[in-house]
Amino acid sequence: MTKTSVVIKYPGELAMYVTIDHTFGESENQILERVFEGFNGGSPNEHPEFIRQRCRSLSVGDFVNVNDTWYCCESMGWRKCEMSEPDDFNRQVLSHPKFDEWGAWTCAQDLRWNKSQISQNGA
Repeated sequence: MTKTSVVIKYPGELAMYVTIDHTFGESENQILERVFEGFNGGSPNEHPEFIRQRCRSLSVGDFVNVNDTWYCCESMGWRKCEMSEPDDFNRQVLSHPKFDEWGAWTCAQDLRWNKSQISQNGA
């Protein structure tokens, strides 16, 4: 086994710096899947930091950095993203007009939904 340091960003909530154990030679996608498994409640392989922090499960729209590359969790798999995207989205979540009322996760979902509607309507 070998170790890789990763950063997990929950927009509007927290960032965690953790080490993931994995088999030498695994691809970034395989490491991302280990992160996903380790940071989801009910997984038989919950990461100790996930348990200690008592954070919510990793979800669509959360970000993970592996080997200086950012990825966004999608409904199926991962999307490589620009280096600035996690911080830009975090600022949007924190400045959402309903942040205090709704909280980070709901505001993030609202922003993603609005963005998808704009994309679908061609605006």
